[in-house]
Amino acid sequence: MSEILHFPSMPRLHNNKVQQNQAERKKLADWLRSLAQHIEANEIEREPLAAMVVLSSAAGDEVLSVGYEGNDAVCRRQAGSAAHRHTNLGGYSRRGGNFYDRIK
Repeated sequence: MSEILHFPSMPRLHNNKVQQNQAERKKLADWLRSLAQHIEANEIEREPLAAMVVLSSAAGDEVLSVGYEGNDAVCRRQAGSAAHRHTNLGGYSRRGGNFYDRIK
């Protein structure tokens, strides 16, 4: 008689989570593609020489950048400061993950 081996539940749970987030991932990818089209068509207000992107999830944030290494015309610190000014979250302290404590 043969023995039936059950697949582990972890990969299945991971696949279910990926499927739940698929709509948001597609929306984000479409937005990035449209941004690339604007850059290629020279429809951006400032001439882009470098880029910094923050990918956020419930597990945390990931900062990606390109074009800053060896390019004296752009400054990564200045880009980070500009991003910080536009978020309007300077008064909240980070607790962990992607959540902010709004009680001062």
